[in-house]
Amino acid sequence: MSDEKLSKETDTKLMLLYQGGDEKALEELYRRYSGRVYAYLKKRLFNKDWADDIFQQIFAKLHQTRHQYNPNYRFDQWIFVMTKTVLLDFWKTTEVKNKRYFSESIDNVVNSESLITQPMVDKHAVIYEPSMAVLSSDQRAAIELKFIDELSYHEIANKLGRTEESVRQLISRAIRKIRKQIKVLGGKT
Repeated sequence: MSDEKLSKETDTKLMLLYQGGDEKALEELYRRYSGRVYAYLKKRLFNKDWADDIFQQIFAKLHQTRHQYNPNYRFDQWIFVMTKTVLLDFWKTTEVKNKRYFSESIDNVVNSESLITQPMVDKHAVIYEPSMAVLSSDQRAAIELKFIDELSYHEIANKLGRTEESVRQLISRAIRKIRKQIKVLGGKT
């Protein structure tokens, strides 16, 4: 099938063609999804090498499991479930050996002007971040909802049964605690 015809096919059709051995179909799927998958990883990881490595693992896993794809499900959902699974596996098996590097990475986000709009790390990765351990369960929940789930203050207030103002204060206090903990861990604030 020509590249022009492939570019007009649905993701499901492309995946079925790839299951049948059509490498051009994989190239088209890669063209469509590689940027989105990599952007997803970059938002959740501070280390470019980690993002690059996990990115490669995802497409290797896609290749290895291509015969398991079920056309009753959308391809974009399938690849992002795979992406989340590979990322979760990474966080479960990776010990953060260089705490100073990791805390400096957190410090860069905490001090950045765009803190309010940037997610910190994947929800499941937060458990590996030593500076988050100092937060109360309410503060941790608010931080995760704001920076990981990217909810608005209004949405967080509804989820937590609080006012928007109390959510803003909760998050502000949590950020101050994180900054203080980063200093304790050897980071710069």
